Amino acid sequence: MSFVDCPGHDEYFQRMISGGSVMDMAMLMVAADIHCPQPSTSSHLVAMRLRNLKKLVVVQSKIDIALKLNGRAEESYE
Repeated sequence: MSFVDCPGHDEYFQRMISGGSVMDMAMLMVAADIHCPQPSTSSHLVAMRLRNLKKLVVVQSKIDIALKLNGRAEESYE
């Protein structure tokens, strides 16, 4: 098993697409306290579709902050 960090920065995106050829699943981490999807999140989802990845685990961070922002965690989840 190996992990590939796929940052959303444009300059790394091409490398992420290339590295995606060896992936059979993805873990997408999103901050629950901000609007989702962010532009980089959308780019990562497009890359997953291009690589035909079928398995995705979505992890929400900052849930403790989002819970203080009435409904923000649920909105991000949707």
